[in-house]
Amino acid sequence: KAWIGRRLIEATGAPVRPGDILILVRTRSGFFDALVRELRNEAVPVAGADRLQLTGSIAVLDLLALARFCLLPQDDDSLACLLKSPLVPQPLSEEQIFDLAWQRGTRPLWQRLTENRDERCIAAHRQLSAWLASANRRPFEFFADVLAECRKRILARLGGEAGDALDAFLDLALAYEQDHSSSLAGFIAWFVAGE
Repeated sequence: KAWIGRRLIEATGAPVRPGDILILVRTRSGFFDALVRELRNEAVPVAGADRLQLTGSIAVLDLLALARFCLLPQDDDSLACLLKSPLVPQPLSEEQIFDLAWQRGTRPLWQRLTENRDERCIAAHRQLSAWLASANRRPFEFFADVLAECRKRILARLGGEAGDALDAFLDLALAYEQDHSSSLAGFIAWFVAGE
């Protein structure tokens, strides 16, 4: 904390900014989380999640599954992931998803969900239909609207640490739009390629 704005970077002569400091740890253990928490308590800006972590964050993987489903509703795997995620108002259990998928022949899981009259299935269908209808928007706008609606559910289920990954993911979506076309499909391909 004492370095920021007070010390100079020898090579450039510029004052030290928080982004100039890199703290290396052997493993991402409880110490790493405690370190990030203490830096925040001291009002030192710190990035708690980096790009490498994003591809391992369940919250981010759920958002990717949502995007894939919105781009291709016949993607049964992405839909199954979504149905048990906190993105839907009342997540389904493994057993409920199995019952939906079992003996459906060639019908996609989305069709089975549409036909099901279970309260959880109806709520999931309603939520996913709304996002499906809005998937033609720019990636940042799409994901920001999704998170405005269900961020609290995600954090309640996955913990506060997921918030860092979600914020970093939104930052990447915004950065992508500034340098690339603004399609959801393009963003997903770009994000996955950058793993």
